[in-house]
Amino acid sequence: MANPLADYLRQARGVIESPEQWSKGCFSRDAQGKAIECFDEKAKSFCALGACNRVYWDKNDDQACYPTHSLCEAACDALEDIVTELHSRPGERLLLEEYNDADETTHADILNIFDKTIERVEATQ
Repeated sequence: MANPLADYLRQARGVIESPEQWSKGCFSRDAQGKAIECFDEKAKSFCALGACNRVYWDKNDDQACYPTHSLCEAACDALEDIVTELHSRPGERLLLEEYNDADETTHADILNIFDKTIERVEATQ
């Protein structure tokens, strides 16, 4: 049976599949490394949150900042749940963008967060 949230997360993971497609410090960057909006067709690399937003914009052609689409929000919340569980102090919530932008966070770490989140979402289907 299809799982729309897992599918959405897989698509967002695909947006940042290679290290060249992933960035820190902003939602997205162009080929020269300049920060630009996620919906801009010139965007070539994305942070984890920017990847989720890009999937939303690719599906909806909606250029409003910070989409409130329930599937996009659910994907970001699920990713933050895993980030918090694995990398924060008890009682604290670690935001996805804080984890993505941390000096010690690598591209492989972000893909791992996506993979663990997809596993959990599929297990709770």
